[in-house]
Amino acid sequence: MKLLIITVVLFCSSLWAHPTSYEGSLSLISMNNEKKRTNTIHYSPTYWSSFGVTSMHNDEADFYFPRAGFLLKRWNQKDSQGNIYAFGGYGKAKWKTELGQKDTVMNFGTQADWEDRQYFIMGKYSRTENSEYLDDMYMARIGFAPYVASYKELNAWLMLQFMYHPRDEDKSIVTPLVRMFYKNVLWEFGASTKGAWMLNFSIRQFL
Repeated sequence: MKLLIITVVLFCSSLWAHPTSYEGSLSLISMNNEKKRTNTIHYSPTYWSSFGVTSMHNDEADFYFPRAGFLLKRWNQKDSQGNIYAFGGYGKAKWKTELGQKDTVMNFGTQADWEDRQYFIMGKYSRTENSEYLDDMYMARIGFAPYVASYKELNAWLMLQFMYHPRDEDKSIVTPLVRMFYKNVLWEFGASTKGAWMLNFSIRQFL
């Protein structure tokens, strides 16, 4: 029973971040900041795969594409878990110009994370590109839980996020944030050192 509770808490604490989930689960993930909004819904037929759709919106274009995620490697320890994922999709881009041109777009990336009930570390790379657009995103997170709670209690994490966009005017963004979750619902909020807001949430349901 103790191992089951630990496994569930580790799973829930990374709801929004993981490209795959438990077998038979449906996930809704929304990540939002001042520059970009990303919404994903995906279904995991197995614990190592997921399939769904993603929409991304910024000042330049709206992107829509089917996506797939795969668990490449997992390390399960008594009180901790590590994962390596890959994800990708291919779809359409609609540019926010007077002509409103449409084009194809590709998104892909990889992610690695490790956590126990008190500490968390993650690294992620994502790339979105087509003939008119290219965006590389590097992200790293570290965090800790100021108290250890059970799955049925409100859990909280304090985290520090580092993002690097080599092609943006503001290449580096540092964001302190709070992550909270209760059962199958997770939400995050924070503000960067430059005052840019961030709000993420996730809901996961077993079918």
